[in-house]
Amino acid sequence: MADSSKSRLLILELWGVGDVALASPFISAATEAFDVTVVAKPFARAFQRRFWPAARLVEMSGPWTAFRGKYRLYRWPWRDLQTALHALRTTRPDAAVSARHDPRDHMLMWLSGAGQRVGFGRAGSSLFLTEDLEVVPVHRYDAWGKVAAALHIELRPQ
Repeated sequence: MADSSKSRLLILELWGVGDVALASPFISAATEAFDVTVVAKPFARAFQRRFWPAARLVEMSGPWTAFRGKYRLYRWPWRDLQTALHALRTTRPDAAVSARHDPRDHMLMWLSGAGQRVGFGRAGSSLFLTEDLEVVPVHRYDAWGKVAAALHIELRPQ
């Protein structure tokens, strides 16, 4: 249920199950300070129910995350992408974040309409970010830690 007193945060984690697992402490902590919407593959529903039930989930399978055919743009599900983008924009996020240094994430954050966009720029994608955290930590959990620090979210020690 949305809390109108909280800012709206859009979290992108479009890749694998391990990535969603490592993002879960950040997502859980973020729900304390923000009205959170997570954009992830459908399998993330199980994580949502167990680890971050206060967050909403927008299911999206980015075609660039596929193991095969990711560069065949003519085969991408463009209509599904348009529907997902519409769902992102209707959340009217105040901020959007990604712990991946992926220009496609950064473009989605920009297209969402979020005023604050925090991430790790690469290949010119800092153009889409309002805060480029620059150096990507080696481990994904540490990357989420840097994003948390940028948003003043305290992560509990794991």
